[in-house]
Amino acid sequence: MKKLILIFCISLGSVSFSQLHSMGFQVGGMGTSLGSSFNNGDSKPKIDLTAGLNYQYRFTSHLTLGANLEYTQFGAQLPVEFFDSWGVFITENYSSWDWNYVSMPLIVGYEMGGNISFKPKAALVPSFLASAIYNFKSYEGTTLAPYKQSYFPQAKKFDLAGMVGIDFSARFHSGVVFLSIDGRYSLTTLNTDDFYLESTFFGSMRNRSISTTLGVRFNLGNPEAEGIKDIIDDPLD
Repeated sequence: MKKLILIFCISLGSVSFSQLHSMGFQVGGMGTSLGSSFNNGDSKPKIDLTAGLNYQYRFTSHLTLGANLEYTQFGAQLPVEFFDSWGVFITENYSSWDWNYVSMPLIVGYEMGGNISFKPKAALVPSFLASAIYNFKSYEGTTLAPYKQSYFPQAKKFDLAGMVGIDFSARFHSGVVFLSIDGRYSLTTLNTDDFYLESTFFGSMRNRSISTTLGVRFNLGNPEAEGIKDIIDDPLD
């Protein structure tokens, strides 16, 4: 019993003083959509950007907890058909819905490997709407001008998503360079009574994305520190 209490006290000391903290930044691209039911299936994904800051806390030698602060772009492209004054079809062009968010993924990961490592991860991602814009794009040879219209007052301001992914990392003397591949799916819908009321035509609008980001994290603590797992795996005699 005394041995277990001693191990527990040492573990608490390890949590307080010997954990590795790291912080950095990342940038990448996202393929986003609103699902196959949006606009009666007549839409296609759009390519967007993401960038932000990341923080990681090494809870044990394998388990990591993290939180990011990101600017993320979501949306979809919708076809717009153009006709002349006689009703004859001219061309089709794609306009877009652009939803821009400040996102804060709360991440749990399990890292494996040494100087080259990989980490499966899962996260809950609360996001706060920064702008909601319909971006109308015209076509060449017409006097019809493109325009952008904000729907921020009508749009839902909060979104909650689930995320799964994997990181591939390479260590250097003061941190890691990493490549992340993530999939994100909204648990909440974007529909409101004033904005794309859910119907047979529009369906449930949810943000979906697959992203690839490249980033770096710098060590803020002692790189040699180990966590609770190491102490428990090598108990005192």
